[in-house]
Amino acid sequence: MMKNILVAIVALLSISFTGNALQPNRSPAVVDHRIRIAVIDSGINITPEIKPFMCVNGEEDMTGAGPKDTHGHGTNIAHLIARNLDPTKHCLVSIKYFQTGLYSVYNLQYEIQAFKRAVAIGSKYINLSSGGGEPSAEEISIIKKALSKNIRVIVAAGNEGQDLSMNCNYFPACSVKDDNFYVVGNKYLDGRMVPSSNFNGPVRAYRTGVDCKAGGCTMSGTSQSTAIFTGELVKQEHP
Repeated sequence: MMKNILVAIVALLSISFTGNALQPNRSPAVVDHRIRIAVIDSGINITPEIKPFMCVNGEEDMTGAGPKDTHGHGTNIAHLIARNLDPTKHCLVSIKYFQTGLYSVYNLQYEIQAFKRAVAIGSKYINLSSGGGEPSAEEISIIKKALSKNIRVIVAAGNEGQDLSMNCNYFPACSVKDDNFYVVGNKYLDGRMVPSSNFNGPVRAYRTGVDCKAGGCTMSGTSQSTAIFTGELVKQEHP
């Protein structure tokens, strides 16, 4: 009898110190119930202004170089999106796929992994303020998967000044047609087309992405137009 009692005590002690079953002081996982917007870009430097908008565990890095934004583009984009948001209702996840100095062929693979991650973590919106001239079947596949889950995907039209209805060669803007897929171009406030902006074809919206001062730098292009549109769309659908 005494032997059985000692065995039981040893077993309990073993569970307490080596397992997770009996750890009453263990902190529960933090769940962020805000609307999640994935920002696939060069990372986001967490300024005091943007910090309230970051999701819990809101930094992901596909490059292996760490989450810091060494370029400035992603930080600029994040601030433009956040201008229209309420930090008590909406939050950003930085998914870094671009690192200054890396070749574009690697960036595409990182971008695809970033899309996969954005879908996996339950993003409701994905902002990709970039693109390139090479189509990718894998990129199209993961974007279609996101759209099938009713995720809004917002991408830049590109800055080559091309009529995409004549020759649609900017991707992923030219890859997909779907109600939840938005391609954004760049126009001046008076409605004139910014000469560098791609236009027509898949472009569904235009916003003024000219001299956008945000996140400590000033940038122009369809990247900025896309970010502004994303913020407006989130605010419209989830005020």
